Amino acid sequence: MKDKTKEQLIAEIELLRKEVNELRQGYRVVYVGNGDSDILPAKYAHLILARGALLAYCRKNNLKYKSFDDFPDVVKVLKLL
Repeated sequence: MKDKTKEQLIAEIELLRKEVNELRQGYRVVYVGNGDSDILPAKYAHLILARGALLAYCRKNNLKYKSFDDFPDVVKVLKLL
């Protein structure tokens, strides 16, 4: 895996700040992801829809998640919320 540039890291931090501020404003956050880069922002979500490396991380760290195989699976879960 290639190291991230300073600009990429700053952009990720700013995105996380925005997400945390939204959580403080009463929004419910559902995060959908499948890779290592999704781990940090997913930790701030109320519900994680995961597969791949993110799914393995959620299982290992006892995070609340639902697994998915494809986009129609994601839509089904969102309709149930």
